[in-house]
Amino acid sequence: MSESPPPVGSATLILRPEQLDALVAELRPLPLIAVDTEFHAERRYLPALLLVQLAAPDGRAWVIDPLAVPLTGLGPALDGKEWITHGGTQDVRLLHAATGALPGRLLDTQLLAGLSGLPWPARLGDLAQAVLGEPVDKGAALEDWSRRPLPPHQLSYALTDARVTLRLADALRSAPGARLDWAYAAGQELVNDALQVNTDAQWQQLEVAARLDGPARATLSALLAWREVEAEAQNIPPHQIFTNPMALDLARRAPADLGALARNRRLPPQLQKKHGAALVGLIQKAAHAPPPPGPTVQSLALCRALAVWAEIAGPALGIAAGLALPEPLRGALALHGRSALRGWRAEALGDRLVAFLDGRELISAAGGQLRLVEAVAVPA
Repeated sequence: MSESPPPVGSATLILRPEQLDALVAELRPLPLIAVDTEFHAERRYLPALLLVQLAAPDGRAWVIDPLAVPLTGLGPALDGKEWITHGGTQDVRLLHAATGALPGRLLDTQLLAGLSGLPWPARLGDLAQAVLGEPVDKGAALEDWSRRPLPPHQLSYALTDARVTLRLADALRSAPGARLDWAYAAGQELVNDALQVNTDAQWQQLEVAARLDGPARATLSALLAWREVEAEAQNIPPHQIFTNPMALDLARRAPADLGALARNRRLPPQLQKKHGAALVGLIQKAAHAPPPPGPTVQSLALCRALAVWAEIAGPALGIAAGLALPEPLRGALALHGRSALRGWRAEALGDRLVAFLDGRELISAAGGQLRLVEAVAVPA
């Protein structure tokens, strides 16, 4: 990246270690900062971080080039602050990996919008238009962020996102009825989700999972957990190790030797050669381990019913349906009942959801209109 003048307003380009040191000194007194990143996720486990954009409430903004300056020194200036993000899962994940920093608390405009009766997950441009009345040009989103020097229009685009996110957060948090307590709690969930992968949730939501016996469930769980570790080690997407259908086949067949392992013609030969013995050992050990809980036909049906419930009850409570009950939580509720409802959702949804789970509230389709109605006791 060339040392050209800042493309927007008072933005500063950070290209050298001494500039990063100066930035750290500027950031330390700030209580909050808007954070955005540009990255390439294709063919990688951890996306390649190619640009970091920061914006302060007073209008200052910075663009940091991770290809020109190490980011480790940025960590102490970001760690423990309030971060403002939009759909910030990857921002948190990448900045934590690069700097070790985590937000003290996080306010995500996508989440805050979903808790304010607006669609979720909404694109930044759509929210900016709806809330601020200003368009955001997202045309550069899929351009090549690895080339250097970056052209001015890409730098301008990158800075606009961070600054718009900050203004959007101000507008949403000051709106009547804004539930900042729920938004910050949801932000902490976002941080947690950015730092860990629930591989069991990946298979427990599959229809076929209800037909797996205990040993197959235990084996599938172990295979997907192993795949995640190996994908991270190689920095490639998990499906490039082996696909979900391949994992299902191995879990069902439980091959006891390399010859049986190789009977799936789609299993990559390099995988069999390098990890075949380890996979056979893992499969045989997992087949005799206590199985993790798995869905049943009834729990999967309840999961679908909970999605309908959320479509009705969520908007009535001012919460987007998908945010009220995301798919992994619906699966957990279907398997474990009300004990799976925790945190801000227990406060926001608890009474209504428990009434539905207890059969005191029902879904009615009378007149072609879906709504929740109180159950009527039928005399014995």
